[in-house]
Amino acid sequence: MKKLALLLALCMIGAFSLYGCGGNDTSAPEESVVSEAAEDTSAAESSQATEADLEGEWEISTIIDAENNAVSMEDYCAANGVDASTLDIKYAFTTDGNVSGFLMGVEVSGTYTFDGKTITMVFDSGTYEYQYNEDGTVSYTDAASGMTSVLTKK
Repeated sequence: MKKLALLLALCMIGAFSLYGCGGNDTSAPEESVVSEAAEDTSAAESSQATEADLEGEWEISTIIDAENNAVSMEDYCAANGVDASTLDIKYAFTTDGNVSGFLMGVEVSGTYTFDGKTITMVFDSGTYEYQYNEDGTVSYTDAASGMTSVLTKK
C-alpha cells in the first residue's frame, strides 16, 4: 500500500509540473530536504551558481518522500514494477534562458530565469520554481504531497 501511495504521489508531481493546479495561491512551496541539508547562508551568498553551472542536461535521480525517505529513481521503479521511462524527468538548460525536455513522456519547452539559487521555469502550462542546491543538484518539492524530486546533471 505504501508503494502504491508513493507511485501515486510521484505521478501527482509530474501532473502538477505539467498542468499546474490552477487558482491563485501565492504561497511558496515547502523547502526540500535537499535544500535544508545544504543550507548555509554565508557559504551560499559567497558561492552562488551561474547559468553556466545550470547549462546542460539534467535528469531525475532521487525521490524523497514526505517522511524524508530517499530512494534512487532506478530502485523506486524496480521496487514498484514501474517502467522507468514512464516516470522520466529530463531538462536541458541553455545559457540564453531556454529550457526543454521531457516530463513523464511529455515534451516541454519554455524559458527560465536563474538567480543563483532559484530556477523559475515558464511553460505553457504554468510557472514552476526549482531550487539549485549547494551540492550541485536541482530539486522540486510538491507542496501537496511533500515529495521532492532531485535532478542531477548528466
